[in-house]
Amino acid sequence: MATIDDILLAARAKEQAERFDEVERLCREVLAAVPNVAEAHALLAESLVRRDAFDEALGHYRHALCLEPDHVPTHLNLGCMLERSGWIDEAIACYRNGLRIAPNLAQAHQHLGRALCEQHRTGEAITCFERALALKPGWPVARLGRAHAWLMEGDFGRGWDEYECRDAVQLGTWQPCSLPRWDGSRPTEKTLLVSAEQGLGTEILFASCIPDVAHDVGHVILQCDPRLRQLFGRSFLRVTVLAKPSGDDEGMPTFADLHIPLGSLPRIYRRCESDFPRRPQYLVADPALRAEWGSRLARLGRGPKIGISWRGGSSTEKMLARSVPLNEWLPVL
Repeated sequence: MATIDDILLAARAKEQAERFDEVERLCREVLAAVPNVAEAHALLAESLVRRDAFDEALGHYRHALCLEPDHVPTHLNLGCMLERSGWIDEAIACYRNGLRIAPNLAQAHQHLGRALCEQHRTGEAITCFERALALKPGWPVARLGRAHAWLMEGDFGRGWDEYECRDAVQLGTWQPCSLPRWDGSRPTEKTLLVSAEQGLGTEILFASCIPDVAHDVGHVILQCDPRLRQLFGRSFLRVTVLAKPSGDDEGMPTFADLHIPLGSLPRIYRRCESDFPRRPQYLVADPALRAEWGSRLARLGRGPKIGISWRGGSSTEKMLARSVPLNEWLPVL
C-alpha cells in the first residue's frame, strides 16, 4: 500500500509533467487521510490556480503556511496568485515575507519589483530588479522587468535597449529569420521586413513607428496578425502589408534584404519624449463602417456616446487584469 510520502512523490512527478488534474487528485487523497500535510495543501493550491479556482487555492495556500510558515516557495506562489487577481498590496506582503526568510533569493526580489511596478513605484521596483541581477547576473526576466520600469519612468533610451532581452523570456515570439538585422540606418534602396510579435494590442501600439520607418527605408514589408491586415493596409499606403500565417506554416518572407521585429522599432524611433510625433492619428478606420456606426449612433439622440472596452488580454492572467465582468457595469449602465 502506498504511503503518504509515495503519493506526494507521485504528485510532484505529475506536477513536473504538467498533469495538474492528477496532482489535484493525489493531493486530495493525501488530505483525506491526513489533513495537516503542508506540501499537499501547497501542491493542491498550485493545481487549483492552473484552472483559475483562486478562492479555493487561497484557503489551501494559507493552510500550508499555517503548518509551515517559513516555506518560501509557498509565500511566493501565494503572492503570484494574489498579484494575478489584482490584490497587489497583499502580493507585496507575501514577497516581503519570502525575502524576510530568504533575503538573497533573486526570484523574490524580481517578483517584488514586478508588483511594485503595478503600483507605479518604479524607483523601488528598479532597486528590486537590480538586487535580483546582482544575485543572478544577466537574468533576462529581471532585465525585462527593469526595462518596463525604465519605460514607465520615461527613460526610453535605456528602457528600449533593455527591452531587446524579451525574446530570451519568450515575450517577443517572433519567428527566426536568416536575414541580416536592421541597425536603424537609412537604406533607401533596400527592402526591410518588419515581423509581427506578441498580441494584437502590442502590434497596434508598435505600429505607430511604421510611418517613420516607411519614410526612411526604400521598401517596407509589414507582417502582422491576419485580423490587422486590412486596417494596416489602409493606414500605411507606402507599405506592403502581409498577414502572418497561422499554425506551423512557414511565414517568414525571404524576399527582403533586412529584418527587424516590430517591437524593436521604438528602440530606433522613440528614444526620448521629443521623438514621439504630435499627430492626430496613425490608423485609418474603414469608411463604410464609420458611416454605418455614425448612423446607428445618431439614432440614439443628442449627447455624448461612450464606448466601453470591458474585456482584454490574450491569456487568463491578462484577462484577469484587463477585464471587468459585464454584470459589474450594470450600476453604471
